Amino acid sequence: MTTPTPTRFAPVTPLAHPAPGPGPDRSGRCASTGVKDPAYPDTRYVADLVTSGVMNTMPGATLRAMADHGVLRGDTAIPGYHDAAEVMAALAEIGVDHDDAVDKLERDGLATFQASWAALAEIRAVPASRPPSGSLLRR
Repeated sequence: MTTPTPTRFAPVTPLAHPAPGPGPDRSGRCASTGVKDPAYPDTRYVADLVTSGVMNTMPGATLRAMADHGVLRGDTAIPGYHDAAEVMAALAEIGVDHDDAVDKLERDGLATFQASWAALAEIRAVPASRPPSGSLLRR
């Protein structure tokens, strides 16, 4: 087995103004990729969730960890499709309903996000209905 070669982040370049009409589908994005379990590497949910066409949002601490010592190994999602299908089939066999699980995760995730947003808005004294201006990544 070979050791992955670290990939450096490309410099940030301004995005062109989008053309009128519907933009690309963003439903495949990953979000809230901060590690909750201290036993896991602090870059786990970024380095292990890489594929094309996916935007990954992450907490500032995770972004700094990736910039400091994260290693990108190329697409880590597509090669695991077969294994994922087997896991999903095994879960269905023992009675885990995919749609129910996704609905619960979505509801719980939204509730957590909304609570975090409200706390941030309170700290910054910004109405929760309006996104804050400026970077949240400033130290």
